[in-house]
Amino acid sequence: MNEDLEKKDTSQGYYIIGIGASAGGLEALVNFFHNMPSDSGMAFVVVQHLSPDYKSLMDELLARHTNMEIIKITDGMTIMPDRIYLLPPKKNLTIFNRQLLLTTPDPALPFNLPIDFFFRSLAEDQEEKSVGIILSGTGSDGSRGIQAIKKAGGMVMVQDEQSAKFDGMPRSAIGTGLADYVEIPEKMPEIILSFISHPLIAGTSRNIAEFSQDETEMAKLIAMIRTRTGVDFSFYKQATIQRRIERRMGMSQTVNLRGYLKYINEHNEEIDALYRDMLIGVTRFFRDKDEFDYLKKNIIPVLFKNCLKNKIIRAWVAGCSTGEEAFTIAILLYDYMLSLKDHYEIKVFATDIDNDAIIKAGHGIYPEGIAADMDPVFLDKYFDRTAEGFRVKRHIRELVIFARQNILKDPPFTKIDIITCRNLLIYLRTRLQKDVLALFHFALKDKGYLFLGPSESVGDASDYFLAEHRSVKVFLHKGQGIPPVRRISSIPKYEPSKSNSPANIPGTYNTSNFKKIETIEKYYQEIINNLCESCVVINEKGDLLETFGEPERFLKTQLGKVDLNINRMVRSNVALALTTGIRNALKESKKITYKNLRIDDRDITRGVDMKIAPLKSSNKLIVIFHSEIVDNLTKEETTFSLDPHSNQQMIELQNEIQLTRENLQAANEELQTSNEELQATNEELLASNEELQSTNEELNSVNEELNTVNAEYQAKIAELLELNTDMDNLLKSTEIGTIFLDKELCIRKFTPAVTLEINLMQQDLGRHLSDLSIPLLEDVNKDIHHTLLTSEIMERVVQSPNEKWYLFQIFPYSDENGEKDGVIISMINITKQKNAEIAIKKNLDLMKQILETSPAAQLMTDSTGKIIFANKQTENWLGFKKNELINMYFDSSDLNITDLDGNVILHEKSPVAEIKKLKKNIKNFIICYKNKNNKIIFKITGNPLFNDQGAVDSAVFTMDRLANDNSIDSENKKYPGKEAVNNDKT
Repeated sequence: MNEDLEKKDTSQGYYIIGIGASAGGLEALVNFFHNMPSDSGMAFVVVQHLSPDYKSLMDELLARHTNMEIIKITDGMTIMPDRIYLLPPKKNLTIFNRQLLLTTPDPALPFNLPIDFFFRSLAEDQEEKSVGIILSGTGSDGSRGIQAIKKAGGMVMVQDEQSAKFDGMPRSAIGTGLADYVEIPEKMPEIILSFISHPLIAGTSRNIAEFSQDETEMAKLIAMIRTRTGVDFSFYKQATIQRRIERRMGMSQTVNLRGYLKYINEHNEEIDALYRDMLIGVTRFFRDKDEFDYLKKNIIPVLFKNCLKNKIIRAWVAGCSTGEEAFTIAILLYDYMLSLKDHYEIKVFATDIDNDAIIKAGHGIYPEGIAADMDPVFLDKYFDRTAEGFRVKRHIRELVIFARQNILKDPPFTKIDIITCRNLLIYLRTRLQKDVLALFHFALKDKGYLFLGPSESVGDASDYFLAEHRSVKVFLHKGQGIPPVRRISSIPKYEPSKSNSPANIPGTYNTSNFKKIETIEKYYQEIINNLCESCVVINEKGDLLETFGEPERFLKTQLGKVDLNINRMVRSNVALALTTGIRNALKESKKITYKNLRIDDRDITRGVDMKIAPLKSSNKLIVIFHSEIVDNLTKEETTFSLDPHSNQQMIELQNEIQLTRENLQAANEELQTSNEELQATNEELLASNEELQSTNEELNSVNEELNTVNAEYQAKIAELLELNTDMDNLLKSTEIGTIFLDKELCIRKFTPAVTLEINLMQQDLGRHLSDLSIPLLEDVNKDIHHTLLTSEIMERVVQSPNEKWYLFQIFPYSDENGEKDGVIISMINITKQKNAEIAIKKNLDLMKQILETSPAAQLMTDSTGKIIFANKQTENWLGFKKNELINMYFDSSDLNITDLDGNVILHEKSPVAEIKKLKKNIKNFIICYKNKNNKIIFKITGNPLFNDQGAVDSAVFTMDRLANDNSIDSENKKYPGKEAVNNDKT
């Protein structure tokens, strides 16, 4: 099925950006994400070359430059937009339906190429919603993966070589010619955002019918490509052409064809970029491995069996791109020949319309990524390791002949045993597919094979080709064909029309015209066949243009690449006459006739009449042959003859040629001897070189991992230096003295504030604390040892010899794993607080002394009524010792306080409750106290003490002892136990 019809629906959803980086990639990643908005709506997957034993710090380092969430990938994780996903060590990554899947690298492969591995998967899963970015790194990882992304319709970006710390990966990616943008990382985010927001890229593009309405602009564009490159894309499928053009319009930020044409006129290089996009050739060694396994096991042995007589095997790889498939065929053929221990002449003709691809294929140099495509045995056996990757060994390169060929116009090869044409026909319209298959029908030998791509078939040409397998597209040729009639020149050019009907859409053909042309050609063929035995049309150089009748009776096709020059195809007996006749016919513009020319055809001698006549209004000629079998022909009966002088001259020339050949043969033998010696020397050098390359590969691999680790450590060191500077400034600016001790109690560090009291200097770092005479720390030493053993925080207040007070706090010092690794001593100057505390204590002591010596009984309670102070007089009058009174409640039954009538005073009626309620002082509160011997009447005066919130916090009471209860006036007797509230203004 056509792959255009099998495209996934990825018009909805977000883009996934795959980023490949290696050595030196950290800086590029930081610059990229620093300039990428955190709400771009895209997801980012970063694939690095990581050492298996290295714990990456990438998430910590990137987090400082972006607000996006950074996630280390776990198996089966669903990818979400506005997040950065990091590949863990020891894993390869694939994506399926936006789900990230981790796999373990195959240890059998000589190289692990995680970037190529993920990019291919990304292209298959996301197609045009994929973006591949190659950043700094060594090697060539990613170069194969971007081919898959480009073919799928995605975008490819590569870091500018000048800005990359290591340019190996960027240079290799740029060398593929597939990079859409080569930029510094800082500018990449802006380019990506502009590209994905373009109307044609964002999913609002027009369909084919709407796109086709711009007929004039489309015709101009196709014509411009044809003028520049000589390739006419009007024969390609419209959907394919539209996608490629829309993609380039998105990159050039033009919204219609008219604007795009204007852009091309202003940027001449754009037409070349569009041409390269049209010719994207995505190929790999042993692509579709199962199919090549079938070819190896079932087809190639048959090819060798069919060629037992002449031992010549000829293969043709049409649309070979950069040569991977051509070399794959050559390797399979050569490898099977080795297994037979016999010698065959193997020729693989590889052709493509892209001249740049052909030049690259001829070099036979490929990136390291090919290691993932083939058996390591083949890689070691048929490739040499180079600084650029791998190069096909010379004896394999010599089997393959690369040539530029437009399969729609140029002549084909002949007598071919197998043709491979994979994923070319799917881009051509049905009519052209038939023409190409007719070409293959002519080129293949009887029982030859045609190998097509998985989405291709022979269609209506099934009369000529028999399917060998249901799923593998290998077809057996039923019989050798005849030269195909070229119809390409008859196809209308890509020109605009006034109608938008399907028949007039640019690039489509009118089938009725074809039928008329075919019918007329059949008439011409019949007429000419009846009038003459054989007729050919040639140009002034003698190249064959058209043939009629049975030209094979007089013309012979040479082996190898087809040469259609008639002078080299005719029998030697008539070659000189033909050459002379062509020259005379053109010079004199008249018909030249030769009769009774002799041709030996096996056991039969033929007499040939040959007529050569120029065609009017052109530089073409028509040559007509007519023959009859004769027994005896005399020299006199032949119109064309050589005079004795010419004959003698020809004999002398032939003798000179023979002498020259002998000299050349002698020289060639000498060269061969020298060449054998050089080859022996070269083999020794190659062996040494392979050993050096193997060592170099290992060193490069280690170096790349070290560079990656080093870059992350450099960033971490810079971060730690900044943090250390902040800490130094903090420690210098604080007034708190701090000493850091290790677990051996040696000094690690101290702050400047310490030196104000303790004489420490920089040379004391590393010395044991006990080696220093520090009187201030003598009382703290026990606490230091206690904290080191128990991790308990200790505090102690110490006065220095100069009468300053310090609060020493000893904390345990823990490392990043929570293990004890020393202690921290902080000394806080609390001299002001301590002096204030001492002053307060003195005042309290003074107040207590005053209250203690007062003749009245003085006591103090808290807000609940609990006694917190009582003087000596209170002890004497109440008969309790001070320690018995403290913490006793004022209304406690132990005190046995009542009113004058002997009623117990309840708590809510007590003096403490009255003060709390009124928040004022009270006077003349009368109570009665009974002890064992007598009853004492007291008059109480109370004053409240308030806290910071204005609430009663405590109260001070003065108890005056009345002489006896008869001294109480009548009013107080009337209301015993009630206080007289002080109404004095004072």
